[in-house]
Amino acid sequence: REAILNNKDVFVEKPLALSVKDGEELVRLAKEKNKILMVGHLLKYHPGIRWIKKYLSSGEMGDIYYLYSERLNLGKVRSDENALFSLSPHDISVMLYFLDSDPVEVSARGEGYIHDGIEDVIFFTLRFSNKVLGHVHVSWLDPHKTRKMTLVGRKKMLIFDDVEEVKKVKIYETDYNHIKSNIVVTPPLDMTEPLKLECLHLLECLRKRQTPLSDGMEGINVLKVLEAAQISLKNSGKPVKI
Repeated sequence: REAILNNKDVFVEKPLALSVKDGEELVRLAKEKNKILMVGHLLKYHPGIRWIKKYLSSGEMGDIYYLYSERLNLGKVRSDENALFSLSPHDISVMLYFLDSDPVEVSARGEGYIHDGIEDVIFFTLRFSNKVLGHVHVSWLDPHKTRKMTLVGRKKMLIFDDVEEVKKVKIYETDYNHIKSNIVVTPPLDMTEPLKLECLHLLECLRKRQTPLSDGMEGINVLKVLEAAQISLKNSGKPVKI
């Protein structure tokens, strides 16, 4: 906020703020001052995620039925924020990007095992319009490093696995009549470092004075999910409208 008030463009790491109210104030100030406000939703610049977005836009998968993600690791255990705010903004931003839609309801359950009241593991479900479901599992108390998202569609199913060295995207042909699937495509990706691509995009936006792919409004949309999930988390998983 102080940077924008002092006529500076701003790149802010995820999440944009700790509340929707504060995020909306930043977006308002940036607009008033004609300043660029970009949020570090890094996965939107990942070559694999960008490839999947184009693939979904082609209609090859048909309608998406549901999708789910796992962002797990052993550490770094934090004492000043829970796994929801620390880890899940990445997955929320990607789900909104893929579906080009905002969820209407969220339900979250979790538990704090290391620090009482700070959830180390969280499971939450997003309900979108037309029956689409999204599920997210985040934890820093897990034996495996996992960075995976699965999409199930009417025609095909797809897995994005960022831990894989080469085959990060796998597409399965589906035959629901015979309940079977086979890998049919493992597209080659130009694996430029996502952080480099994010920084280059920021520089381009600064030069051309254009709106970033992950702008302040997208940051607010992710914050709306986080805020609703946090309320649900503190109310034993009670569904919260967004």
